[in-house]
Amino acid sequence: MMDKLKPCPFCGSTNIQYLISGHFQPWDDAEMRLWYHCSCYDCGAEADTGDCRTMKEATQAWNRRAT
Repeated sequence: MMDKLKPCPFCGSTNIQYLISGHFQPWDDAEMRLWYHCSCYDCGAEADTGDCRTMKEATQAWNRRAT
């Protein structure tokens, strides 16, 4: 089961969305590479580490908080 997304650390909104970006690298192989990240729909804050290959990794990146 995937972890629940925490509220936005900046505005407190729970209106968080997953965004997916893709990049085609024909010189590597014939596959589309997808990256996931989370974004607050209300204030636009993002947790885009550039290396989340799954929604679970994107959730973990979004939920990470500084101590």
